[in-house]
Amino acid sequence: MHLSSNLLIQACMLTATTATAFVHHASSSFHVKNNHYTKSSGAADTSAFRFSSLKNANDKDDSSSGVSIITADEESSLSSSSSSTDDQPQQKYNDLLAWIASQQGSNIDDNGEDGSGSIVHPSIVIQPSTLGGGYGLFCVEAVKEGTVLLQIPQSATVTLENALASMTASNDRNKEAFEALMQKAGPGSTTVVLAGFLALERLKSLEYKKNKGIVKEDSAFGPYLDTLPWERGINNQEHILFWSDGLVETLLPGTMCYEEVLDLRGEVDVAISVLNQILGDTVRTWRGEYVPPSGFQWPWETVQVPASYDPSRPVKGLPEAVKGAFVSLLTRSFEDNIDDDDGGENDGEDEDDTERLVPLMDLMQHSEEPNIRHSKCPETGAIRVTARTDMPANTELLNQYRSELEESMPYHRFFSRFGFVPGIMDEDDNDEFTMETLLREKSSIFFAQKAEV
Repeated sequence: MHLSSNLLIQACMLTATTATAFVHHASSSFHVKNNHYTKSSGAADTSAFRFSSLKNANDKDDSSSGVSIITADEESSLSSSSSSTDDQPQQKYNDLLAWIASQQGSNIDDNGEDGSGSIVHPSIVIQPSTLGGGYGLFCVEAVKEGTVLLQIPQSATVTLENALASMTASNDRNKEAFEALMQKAGPGSTTVVLAGFLALERLKSLEYKKNKGIVKEDSAFGPYLDTLPWERGINNQEHILFWSDGLVETLLPGTMCYEEVLDLRGEVDVAISVLNQILGDTVRTWRGEYVPPSGFQWPWETVQVPASYDPSRPVKGLPEAVKGAFVSLLTRSFEDNIDDDDGGENDGEDEDDTERLVPLMDLMQHSEEPNIRHSKCPETGAIRVTARTDMPANTELLNQYRSELEESMPYHRFFSRFGFVPGIMDEDDNDEFTMETLLREKSSIFFAQKAEV
């Protein structure tokens, strides 16, 4: 199995009716699982994804470009109900297990077993991990080798297929925009599409919970979305995309990761602008705000457009949701060829593989001696997890993503890409973020050291 960021793009621009994109694809095949990671073969360039900005960071807004870059002040003023709390994490994880268990699929496969529906072994629970910060998956009863512990149906995973189907259903404008984006941007555009889907579903779920009556049902992925890190500190997530501009400029100048951090944050800002123009009216409709009529209109049907309507202005809450979506994709996504039937990692050489998010699987910690196996059914897309060995009661389920001994990524790049440094806990004894402490102390992890003469 491989997990992949597989991120992309150089530049994207939208007009009111179509999307065009100019792209340079830079592939990064790293996956982080809490304090561990994996890398697919042959990827020398470790940059996450590349939007070559249509304008420099210091340029003024150019309305002819079709892209409105979001300033820090604007983003702060748009801080909204997309902000989440983590007051009851255990209940959220219980709800996640129940949601997975409720997923339906076809009944029987060729072996006389459930082919695509969900399976959650009754001894599976989610609780704080024994291997660092965050939560993990546990088997609280003894099980035998080969026991089926989990089966995650494809309907419960976040894939490009279900993302496009959901965002373009009965919406020809969205369909045309995403088709143009995919055609012009190439394979890397899948990450932007998936980020847009996650952000849209997150905002839909939040609007539904407000109970205003406009959004009649929760996101199909609501219980899973509730467990994802949508802001800094949730499940010990410390990704640089969640940092304020002020904190970045205070702590990072002079570090070996400063320029890379600025590039990453700038690229996500461009993605926010692109997705805002494709998806903004959908969110406005959910909130009962003005949206221009679509389709043919008689001259006498023309209405006065309110001065407050500006399709290029960020929809409240969307920037934060898109950032959270990118963090989840950077740190949790699996390559679609998820399989380890050979007992080890998939070689990851299929260039057609795209990313997917797999609930529950993304909670497993890494180990050089994994105690589970996993495979993907080629017919149904369901992912099955079985016990690799006999397990005593109260065993944490561990997956092998890739041997850390095989990799040589500098620690400062772990931080800028994935929000952690391997082997270092996320918070220190004073409840301050350890990464901040290391930066303030000018740690050699981040600052180049002069050689002694």
